[in-house]
Amino acid sequence: MHKVVVIGAGIAGASVAHALAQRGHAVTVIEAADTPASGASGNHAGVFRPLPSRDNSPLSRLLSAGFLLGRQQFAAFPDVHYGWTGVLHIARDDKHATTQRRIVAEQSLPADFCRYVDRDEASTLAAWPVEQGGWWFAQGGWINPPSLCRALLANIDCRFNQLVARLVRAESHWQLLDSAGNAIIHADDVVLANGIGAPALVPDFPLPIRVGRGLVSHVPEAATPPFNIVATRLGYVTPAVDGLRCAGATMTADDLDPTPRLADHIENLHRLDMALPGFGTGLDPAKLEGRVSFRPMSPDRLPMVGPLAANEGLWIIDGFGARGLVFAAICADLLACQISDGSLPLEADLVAAVAPARFQKQRRM
Repeated sequence: MHKVVVIGAGIAGASVAHALAQRGHAVTVIEAADTPASGASGNHAGVFRPLPSRDNSPLSRLLSAGFLLGRQQFAAFPDVHYGWTGVLHIARDDKHATTQRRIVAEQSLPADFCRYVDRDEASTLAAWPVEQGGWWFAQGGWINPPSLCRALLANIDCRFNQLVARLVRAESHWQLLDSAGNAIIHADDVVLANGIGAPALVPDFPLPIRVGRGLVSHVPEAATPPFNIVATRLGYVTPAVDGLRCAGATMTADDLDPTPRLADHIENLHRLDMALPGFGTGLDPAKLEGRVSFRPMSPDRLPMVGPLAANEGLWIIDGFGARGLVFAAICADLLACQISDGSLPLEADLVAAVAPARFQKQRRM
């Protein structure tokens, strides 16, 4: 049986492991931490919604495909903690509101996918006065990423507390070695899904993955008024999940400090006030708790999905940035089809847009 090892048990690794197992591959997931979703996929709640654009860009098309497929797939897991509450994407200003209205009209977007609502309706949906209208994604909502990763990995061979330090090609298979040079496992194919750790394992390939440090603030439900949808503007805020709302998120590049900072919470409360003016009145940023994670960012905001060396069985699914929940299902489906020599679920230009080879081409220019 064809043996595939996936390195990483976050949303990228869990999704592709599940997709590969569904296609009959023998899949093993290797994870350095002791649980799934210990890194960027470990936040308490993440926003799940697409993002249309005037030019229907590759990013928008990919997010739409990921949103529709993920909405269908994730709801099939009984143990995933989520809420399809709807997502209100509030316009930044009058010009942005005009652009939002035009996109809905020009692209004839179905109302149950995305519709524009004026300020009065937006305030009614939010049960809180807002400054602008915006897009209403009725099928959107929030997902608890750790519960999704656990569900995706439920029937997968997972080996935790195993740090892969090096990959070695030996004849027709791969050996994965630890820091002492001991073999951890061998495989026919290897999929890199380990976020910011991927470039170190394949130094011969140009993978411009940067660290995006982000902090999400945890706001106690009891300290805020009732609020039951997801709202986004320059940041986001979720409904209360197990007593906590998630508000965020900060983003600083190339910063590996894991310690929450007061400045992070202050910034997140400012973002909260931009979305829902006055909603966070009385919150003391010095008393908030939160979670820092390190998101793998790509230069063009598109993920890296596809072969690094297909003839040798080396693949990658990475660079999800802050949109991992929406990218996960469609990117996993794409990579699983590529490994399985199946029909691809995306148009050729989108496959090329996310292929890691795009950075090799840029380097030669």
